Amino acid sequence: MSGRHNNKLPTNLPQLQNLIKRDPQSYTEEFLQQYRHYQSNVQVFKLQPDKPNKELSDLVMFLAQVGHCYQEQLSSFPQELTDLLLGHHTVLEADLRMTFCKALILLRNKDLINPTGLLELFFELLRCHDKLLRKTLYTHIVADIKNINAKHKNNKVNTTLQNFMYTMLRDSNAVAAKISLDVMIELYKRNIWNDAKTVNVITTACFNKVTKILVAALKFFLGKDEDEKKDSDSDSEEEGPTARDIMVRYSTGKKSSKNKKKMEKAMKVLKKHKKKKRAEVFNFSAIHLIHDPQDFSEKLFKQLEDSKERFEVKIMMMELISRLVGIHELFLFNFYPFVQRFLQPHQREVTKILLCSAQAAHQLVPPEVIQPVIMTIANNFVTDRNSGEVMTVGINAIREVVARCPLSMTEDLLQDLAQYKTHKDKNVMMSARGLIQLFRNLNPQMLHKKDRGKPTEASTEARIQGYGELEAKDFIPGAEVLEVEEDKEGGEADEEGWESASMSDDDDDGEWVDVHHSSDEEQGDVAEKLQSIPLEERKAKAAMVSASRLLTQDDFKKIRLAQMAKEVSSAPGKSQKRKNFDDSDEESRWAAWVTLVRGELLTLRNIERLHKKPKDDKETRLATAMAGRTDRKEFVKKRSKLNPYASTSNKEKKKNKNFMMMRHSQKVRTKNKRSFRDKQSTMLNCSGDTEGCVGNGTPIGVVLAGSSEGALHRALGVVLTSLLALVVFSLGCTVEVGKLWSHLRRPWGILVGLLCQFGIMPLTAHLLSLAFVVRPVQAVAILIMGCCPGGTISNIITYWIDGDMDLSITMTTCSTVLGLGMMPLCLYVYARFWVQTGNIKIPYFNIGVTLITLIVPVACGIFVNYKWPKAARIILKVGSALGALLILVIAIAGAVMYKGSWNTDTSLLIIGIVFPMIGYTAGFFIAVIVRQPWKRCRTIAMETGAQNVQICSTMLQLSFPPEQLVLMFTFPLIYGSFQLLNGLLLVIVFQMYKRMAAQKREDPSGAEHLEDSPNLNNGQGEVNVAFENDTSASPIEENGSESVQIGVNKTTEYSKL
Repeated sequence: MSGRHNNKLPTNLPQLQNLIKRDPQSYTEEFLQQYRHYQSNVQVFKLQPDKPNKELSDLVMFLAQVGHCYQEQLSSFPQELTDLLLGHHTVLEADLRMTFCKALILLRNKDLINPTGLLELFFELLRCHDKLLRKTLYTHIVADIKNINAKHKNNKVNTTLQNFMYTMLRDSNAVAAKISLDVMIELYKRNIWNDAKTVNVITTACFNKVTKILVAALKFFLGKDEDEKKDSDSDSEEEGPTARDIMVRYSTGKKSSKNKKKMEKAMKVLKKHKKKKRAEVFNFSAIHLIHDPQDFSEKLFKQLEDSKERFEVKIMMMELISRLVGIHELFLFNFYPFVQRFLQPHQREVTKILLCSAQAAHQLVPPEVIQPVIMTIANNFVTDRNSGEVMTVGINAIREVVARCPLSMTEDLLQDLAQYKTHKDKNVMMSARGLIQLFRNLNPQMLHKKDRGKPTEASTEARIQGYGELEAKDFIPGAEVLEVEEDKEGGEADEEGWESASMSDDDDDGEWVDVHHSSDEEQGDVAEKLQSIPLEERKAKAAMVSASRLLTQDDFKKIRLAQMAKEVSSAPGKSQKRKNFDDSDEESRWAAWVTLVRGELLTLRNIERLHKKPKDDKETRLATAMAGRTDRKEFVKKRSKLNPYASTSNKEKKKNKNFMMMRHSQKVRTKNKRSFRDKQSTMLNCSGDTEGCVGNGTPIGVVLAGSSEGALHRALGVVLTSLLALVVFSLGCTVEVGKLWSHLRRPWGILVGLLCQFGIMPLTAHLLSLAFVVRPVQAVAILIMGCCPGGTISNIITYWIDGDMDLSITMTTCSTVLGLGMMPLCLYVYARFWVQTGNIKIPYFNIGVTLITLIVPVACGIFVNYKWPKAARIILKVGSALGALLILVIAIAGAVMYKGSWNTDTSLLIIGIVFPMIGYTAGFFIAVIVRQPWKRCRTIAMETGAQNVQICSTMLQLSFPPEQLVLMFTFPLIYGSFQLLNGLLLVIVFQMYKRMAAQKREDPSGAEHLEDSPNLNNGQGEVNVAFENDTSASPIEENGSESVQIGVNKTTEYSKL
């Protein structure tokens, strides 16, 4: 037990700290022991300042906590911490550096450190790359300066810190400069540093190269004025009861006059306390405190002209320049042509630019400088080719400009704009009428006679001033309604008019309440009598009244009412009598009067004011409708069951089940297993109201006409498969093993062909879908067709145009094999713009069957050509005829069986016509560009344009429901038909060219020599050359007796083709 009570003070610093604060003298030795321990740790720390030191951190906080108890012993402690931070703040560990700063803040709160030196240190520490430290220092700097100036302004400290901050704004470290600027702005907003020196220091930040500092300074000058009655402290910092607390305290219980008097007394004490607590401040706008606004605006405008900042920053600079020019009435004539360049309806943030042009106008600007701006707005905005909103914005901008500079408006332009008062758009009409009303008060003579309206007292007295003219009055306008002298009782009555508050039952919040004066009833009679007095006599009386008496609040109220009455009163001599006004509509008349008095600053509402609310779009209206349908039980469909407590049916339960659960149900899985032909039959035979039908009698173009044609389709499939096998077998008889191996060993032609097949065709399909704006499902069908290369049609056409059959067979085989991986890749790249690529199924089984049906007959044909060359020629002739028959049967069968496919969209039909021809053309020219032989160019063209229609049709059947196949299955049929027609057209053109070239043959001996050389002839009158670009290659003759080398320079006419 004795071990528990041992002295643990040397290691338990919190306990020692607690004991020292209670009795410092009794624990002096323990404190000195810890202080010596601190000094030794400091020496160790200086050797390795970048290492963390938890023990030193605890000792520093301990000494800071008890510093006020041993001020003599710790007199050098704050300076030691300051030196450590100044010397090692860049390498100090973050937690240790934060501990040192918190210790100094604690000492400063106990008034043990001079604020000037500490704040300068903290400004230096703002350069550290520690966000938490910078935030802590920022908070302390603002709070410390506020506390220094809490009772009175400490000008000595303020001047020193302001000079130091001026140097910090020019510091190379952008972070430190930005935080220094934020400190000055925050102190200005809190009415601590709200003098002109602070404002002019902030103006230097407007020319900083760092965008964040520039934007912060611009936002400061563009901010709204602070309320003069705003408390210096926030609501969370206020101490003591609030007005609400007092009202709640005395509102409970029985209402009596005693409690009422107590509450009034408490409210007076609270107001007096608040008034005593804070110093009286008068907040002016920061723009008014700039020493030289002309020089500042010129420098800022020059920076704007050369600026490369973002457009938003340029807009802010333009707004600040316009406010400077408008408020101080500066001369900056180059600013108006600069703004004039951006006055276009399509310009981004054009309303803000219009606001700048209006804000920068004032009466001292020459009219010829403002007139080009007004004409630009009128020509670009106020035209019938623009929408009503654009015209409204333009007229509003012109009205704001001429309200500040009336001489800039010409009579012709004003009358032209006034004609829009009958425009069909209400916004334009109301804006034009607002412009007319403005000039009725400014200069009615510029308006057309019918637009001037009924003359009023104010309009008859209105006179437009010349440029630079200033009207200085020696009287208060409207003071003639008052009397020159009043008796003593009247004077006492007027003095009572100053008392504008009365304690009543309704005035529980202590606000001011206007008291009705008995002389208001006589106001109308006095104003009527003054109409008969000439204008000069009224001015003389007003001057006499202004000089002979002190005006009370009630007197100013009478003057205000009289001036508002002039705006709506008829001029003397008119037949209609002046209307009498009472106090009931004073607020509305005062609002009309305020519109005539223009303030210093304009808002976007002055430019964007629309009198008629624009119509909501469809999305907004739908959202409003859906929001109003909540909790509308009376509109819900009633239950059809006799017993409301009975269980629900399985059909109703399915509606609430998860979709993924229903997707794997037996019914759904069985439904998906139906063949495409069964789906077509179901859709054809179902009635209009049968569940699962596409529509009410909707014709399906791709569905067979009847069940008898289904049998015809199966028989035709057997016939076409047999013919296709024979044709591929015959084509294999043209292939030689040596040439085939040479293509595989040097696959340059194969690579070019694959690039065209998997690069050009999918891209072309994507671009055609975008260009013709087809439906999404049709666009997917076009893309799938572009991603299905191969097929035997290309081999047949290649044979007829004397192409390289070895290359054709090799490309067909390679494209079919590579299609297993390239087709999903191409669909993922292009098809995801319209559909989820995961829903498209690749028929790998069909691709494998196609590959087997291609390789097996070709291998048999190669074997026959190797063993029996003469029989191979006979088979080739028969296969050629069968190929022609096959193409003819396919064309006739497609036209008869799918005759409904031609009743489709025109855009889909055009794509089916041009798509194959684009493929043929692109493949040919790309092969020419890479300098392939002419035979290979023709082969690559056929392999590029001819696609595998069977694979495309299978993919569509496996991937999409019958409702979408109606729109998608048409395109493969169209493409297959026109790729045959385009291919046959190319064959006809080639054969005609071949005969023309034979007739113009210049070397008959050479031709006879070629005709007598069966080893180099394919039986079609052309040399079968597989290596036209390879001079080292030598094809082997059929009898194997001799090798003939054929180089680049051949004597046949086909070298030019």
